[in-house]
Amino acid sequence: MQLQVDEAFQQSLLEEILPATCPEFEKATEDGTVFRIYRLGSLELRTVQEPGLPETLGVVFSDRKPAWNLKSANGPALVGGDEKIAKGKLYLEAVDGETRARLDQKWSSKTLDYCHYYLVLETESGNTMVTEKLADGSTVMVENPEGWEDRNSLAKLLMTIEDCNELNITYLNLKLVQINHNKPAAEGAMPSIRKRYAKLVMSMLSKGPRTSQKSRTRRPNKR
Repeated sequence: MQLQVDEAFQQSLLEEILPATCPEFEKATEDGTVFRIYRLGSLELRTVQEPGLPETLGVVFSDRKPAWNLKSANGPALVGGDEKIAKGKLYLEAVDGETRARLDQKWSSKTLDYCHYYLVLETESGNTMVTEKLADGSTVMVENPEGWEDRNSLAKLLMTIEDCNELNITYLNLKLVQINHNKPAAEGAMPSIRKRYAKLVMSMLSKGPRTSQKSRTRRPNKR
């Protein structure tokens, strides 16, 4: 099926994602026009580049409808609280048109405000979670979501942290962080606040959970 990709997604694809992707098909005509086909997950992207001009996106196809919703996939078991986190990935994506319009109305937005950060976490047992702060200020931790590969194919991977299991970070540790930052508000959450939540979780994956330090007793000076 053909997908309608808005301007923000097109810009993200052409400037950030496709330059780092090897095309599956690439042919040039006699006049120097280059036709390319890229594969990203379930997506097929077809581009055209005329001589002396930047590459343009022609059409986007998908072999299935991209459906990433905020629901956990139906499965026999949920993620156990003591499961250790083995890997974390930070993604950047363009916001949808509705959110962009709301940003224009509320705040004097900069270009980066039209981007959204989310994280994909993997446990030692092979479970996958997606966590993010939404535009209304709430935070979610979705277990084994459906269609997350489609979402990742349209986003830019910014960072990967592996071997997190050595820090003994469990699903429960991250679930408590998500719950503590779940603060829906009528005015919503600015993009910078949403980004801050994503960076907090990534910092935790690189440094481990915070532990309380015992206060040190000072010895009196000898006279």
